[in-house]
Formats: sequence, C-alpha cells, structure tokens
Amino acid sequence: MQKTMILPVCLGILLVGIVMVPSAFAAPDLSYLDLDSQESIIFEGTYGNVLRITVIATNNGNEEISNYYFNPYLHSGGSIYEKSYYMQLDGYGVGQEDCPISIPKIPAGLTREINLCFEIPKTHLENFYLEVLDSSKNYCGACEYCTCTQAQCTIKNPPDPAAQAAAEAQAAAEAQAAAEAQAAAEAQAQAAAEAQAAAEAQATAELQAAAELQAAAEAQATAELQAAAEAQATAELQAAANEAAAAEAAENAANEAAAAEAAENAANEAAAAEAAAQRKAEAAAADAAANAAAQAAASEASQASGGCGTGTVLVDGICQLAPVESSGCGEGTVLVNGVCQLSGSSGTSIPPLYIAGGAAAIGAVIIGIVFAVRRGSGGTKTPKPARQDVEDYESQYLARQGVESSPKPTKKKETPMFCNNCGAAFKKSEAKFCGECGTPRS
Repeated sequence: MQKTMILPVCLGILLVGIVMVPSAFAAPDLSYLDLDSQESIIFEGTYGNVLRITVIATNNGNEEISNYYFNPYLHSGGSIYEKSYYMQLDGYGVGQEDCPISIPKIPAGLTREINLCFEIPKTHLENFYLEVLDSSKNYCGACEYCTCTQAQCTIKNPPDPAAQAAAEAQAAAEAQAAAEAQAAAEAQAQAAAEAQAAAEAQATAELQAAAELQAAAEAQATAELQAAAEAQATAELQAAANEAAAAEAAENAANEAAAAEAAENAANEAAAAEAAAQRKAEAAAADAAANAAAQAAASEASQASGGCGTGTVLVDGICQLAPVESSGCGEGTVLVNGVCQLSGSSGTSIPPLYIAGGAAAIGAVIIGIVFAVRRGSGGTKTPKPARQDVEDYESQYLARQGVESSPKPTKKKETPMFCNNCGAAFKKSEAKFCGECGTPRS
C-alpha cells in the first residue's frame, strides 16, 4: 500500500515543479526578438515531408536568449508542429547540419542563423508561419498567471516539389555537364601533356642519337689519331734502330781502324824495343871502353898521388879519399861520347829477340784493353793512348818480368870539377871552364 502511494506523490511533485519553476525565474522578453525567414526547403518522404526553414534571429533586448527559452512551433493549415531532430527523421535523407539537435544562444544585441526542421503532411505546401515562445506551449495559457512572451514571422513558401525536383534535376544535369566538360578538359589537358611528353621523348631520342653519332665520330677520330701516333712511333723506332745499326757499324769500323792503329803502334813499339836493344849493346861496348880509360886514368892518378892507393890523394903527407866527381849520368851508366850509356856491370843484358817478343806481347795487351774499353763505354770512342803512357806501361811490364828497362839517353851536365869530354880532372881551385875537348884551359 505504501509503495503504491509513492508513485503518485512523486508525479505530483514533478508536475508542480514543471509548472512552478518557470515562474520562479524571470524569462527573457521574446518581444525583442526579430525573426526573418531566409529559405524553405521540402525533403520528400514516403508518407510525409520535412520542411527545413532557415531564419535570422536578432536579439534586440538586454538579456541573453538561451535555447531553454527558445521553443519554436510551426503553424500550417490550422495545425501546430513541434521541432524535429535529424535522428527523428530517418528516411528523409537529412543530416545534422540540416536539422541540428541544439539551438544556438543569442546574446543581447547579436544575430544568429538558425535551421529548424518540422515533419509535415504531404498536402501542406504553403502558408506557413513560425511562433517562438519562452516556455512550452503546454505551460503558456494553462493558468491565470501562466503568461509567455513570443516572437512570430511568416515563412517563405518552399518551392513545389516537382519544380524543386526539376530544379534539382537541372542542377544535377548542369553539374554532370560541368563534370563532363571538366573531364573533357582534363582529358584534353592529358592528351596535350601526353603529346608534349611524346615530343619531349622524341627530342630526347634525337638528342641521344646525335650524341651517340658524335661519340662514334669522336671514337673513330681517336682511333685514327692513335693509329697515326702508333705508326709514327713505329717509324721513329725503326729510324732509331737504323741509326743505332749505322752507329754500331761505324763503331765497328772505328774499332777495326783502332785495332789496325794499335797493331801499327805495336809494330812501332817492337821496332823501338829493337832500337833500344841496339843502343844498349852499343852502350855496353862504350862502357867497356870507358872502364879501360878510367883504369888508365886511375893508374896515372895513383902515380901522381905520391904512392897513395886508388881513389886516394896525398894531403899534407897523409893519403886521403879523393873527392868523388860526378859525370852527370845516373847509377849504372857511363858517359860515352857525350851520351850516358849502360855500363857493362849494370845487369844482365837482354837479347834483342826477347825484347821484340815482349814488345809484341805488350802491343797485344794494349789492343785487348782498347777493345774492352770501347765495348764497356757503350759506343763511346776511347782516345788513343799517348806515347808516354805506352812507355810507362812498358816499364811496368818489364819490371814485373824482372827485367830492368833501359833508360833513355840524357844530356851530360858539365861541371867545373870534372869534364869527361876533356878526359882529365881539373883542380877545383884552378878550373874555370870546361868546353869541348881541345878547348884551352885558363
């Protein structure tokens, strides 16, 4: 029983609150709200239509008008229709932008654009007006004190659905035509782009072909230049080889001439050696004569020395060594007829035949040295050795063989102490001049 009483009590309290709450707060005066109809559109459905209206709402009052105090109602053919949301209008093809859920607030002194949707019968096509109350229509006029402010405006008649369909079809056709025209323009632009691409490809191919032709021509020119350079290098190498062969032939000829000259020099040296042997023999004979003369002179000097031995003189009654007087010739030589010659005791005499053989061997060695020097110098001609070099080499060769070389004749140096040309010794204190034999003494 108690539970059954609770529900009616709660409903009563709720109704009292609904009725009394609007009176507890001061609602804005909607008489200051101006409404201006802008557009009306019919969305057809199977069993009814949806009228979407667009109004411009201007708040000329001093208070803000919230969506709580904005309650729109559509009057048509004596009937009143409440606002519908897009979720309630399934099947009409409307969305949230066409039929939004909320209504924007309108601050004091400002204007807002508001879209409202109402579901109406198909027969209602004109004579619409909009009424906006600050409270629900069920409250306004329900009691003596339930008064409400309002704002009204006439709604523009929407276009006829058939005319609207025709307009929409025309608009669709125009859009289709525009799309087709745009597609044709795009196709034309595509064709132009393809033609340009083809032209560019053709130009690129032509440039590539020209570049390939130029590269082939350059390669051919390079090959020809390389072949010419190789031919020239081959010719130069051949010429150099010919010159080298000619130079080698000339060198061989020069070597042969040098060999002939060396042989001639060897023959000359052999002749010179033979002449030297002859001179040595003559010198030996002269030495023997000079020794005999010296022994005679020594005997004479011994007699004049007062009984002293050979090589001594009597000085103040005492025998002393006589001073050695040089004849001007070297050791082992004697002065014969104004020429220094080997003495008979200077060493073993060498037969002329051996001397000639030694000279021939020396000449052969010299020829071998000349050929070796010419080959080792790479074609550089070796100068002919001087006669003095040949004589020095001859002396060295004879020294290695243990044979003493014969010295060249030297000119006798005259001294005031002794003069072989005159054949007698002078007294140092009295000798003033030594000339040729027979020159008077002073």
